[in-house]
Amino acid sequence: PTTTTSPPSAPTAPLAEGWTTSPPNDLGWTIARPEDWDTDRWDGLCSTTGILIRNDPVPFTRQQVPNGCTSEWEPADLQRPGLVAVEVSHYFGSQPFIFEVPPDTRAPLSPDDLTFLDHGDDPSVPEGARLAYLPVVVGGDRYYSVRVFAADDASEQDLAIAREIVASIRWPLVGPDGSEPSQVPESGSPSSSTLLACMVDRGHEPQLGAQIGRTIDGQPAAQLGWTDADRADPGFAGDLATCLEAGQRALDRFQRDLSPWPAMDGPSQSPTAAERDHVPAALAQLPLADRATPLRWFDAREGTWAIVRSPDEVAPTSGEVLLVDADGAVVRAWPLPGLPPTWIHPTRDAIYAGRVGDGGAPDGAIVRIDRETLEVEGRFLPAAFDGGEIPDLPGWEVAPERPADAPLVRVGQEAASTEGLTIVDSSIGLTAIDLAAVEELFT
Repeated sequence: PTTTTSPPSAPTAPLAEGWTTSPPNDLGWTIARPEDWDTDRWDGLCSTTGILIRNDPVPFTRQQVPNGCTSEWEPADLQRPGLVAVEVSHYFGSQPFIFEVPPDTRAPLSPDDLTFLDHGDDPSVPEGARLAYLPVVVGGDRYYSVRVFAADDASEQDLAIAREIVASIRWPLVGPDGSEPSQVPESGSPSSSTLLACMVDRGHEPQLGAQIGRTIDGQPAAQLGWTDADRADPGFAGDLATCLEAGQRALDRFQRDLSPWPAMDGPSQSPTAAERDHVPAALAQLPLADRATPLRWFDAREGTWAIVRSPDEVAPTSGEVLLVDADGAVVRAWPLPGLPPTWIHPTRDAIYAGRVGDGGAPDGAIVRIDRETLEVEGRFLPAAFDGGEIPDLPGWEVAPERPADAPLVRVGQEAASTEGLTIVDSSIGLTAIDLAAVEELFT
């Protein structure tokens, strides 16, 4: 699953010597700045909160408005010789209704988008000063802003520093302490599922809740929250920042290449590897682009995990779970003959994937892949009527029968009440599993 907001919390690159990180009060954003640049901070002033980072040691003052309130700075402060300052602020007062909410802004901001206006361009800018403005939309809220103030005689060095400050800005997926749930596509996506896998690998427990009647990127949304233990973990914010970046990289790669992995010519697996993985030779001889149609995928510590559909002319009504490295080479493959998978889910110890049967292929299946050994076990869930045969593969067993009112996997409206269930990344819409019961299948 994935958010529409972008990476938060900390600069993505290591801080340069002489730089530090300044979180703006209640916003939960983070900004890198030189240690010798000073700050002004405010919370709730005229329905705004924010931070100003300046190369001048003297604090700024606000304009005085008789019988009123303004968060604007005194013009004389903006006219200081050599001044350069970067401001991040959020207005949370009464806001007019808008019919169309603009899309969320993606981090990082581009300093190339900074266009300075002077007094001639905008009379509200004091003479001798310049102003550049970048609006930011987070979670549908369009009342965030980044402003850069610069005197006409500002040095190129300080202007370059201001651009670095702007590029370092990150905002959170959730509230400043991780307490506020965010929204993710309920069926998952490369960025959200990579985020979740990354956080799981760092010892956290993402909590996905039921549908909330909203959409993200045209998909029904689910809620993403965190346990009290996660919120109390001092490393949580940094882990979240790292994992959001990982999710963004996965999405950027897919949007650039239109594929989860780089294209490679030649057979996707050697005969030896295909024999080890029980993959049909005709399938292994195909390039990966011809062998596998990705259904769902995410990046994790081992590489890219994916459930894929096999070409019908080679392996009819079949699929695989694949682990692919950064070069596009298949590390391991786990075939599901006659059982093309429909969902996948990572835990700290295992990757679970499975199939929900349908009219064309009514049988179901669940596999467990150990993340250390890469060994697989499979459980066959035959359809009540017209069920097929269990795959002739090592480690497969027929799953014990379960009560009709306690299925291992639920889809659609049956999955909407997700209490006690775990929402998984799925190619067939909202899908939730009874994770404890699924894990018990393999004990």
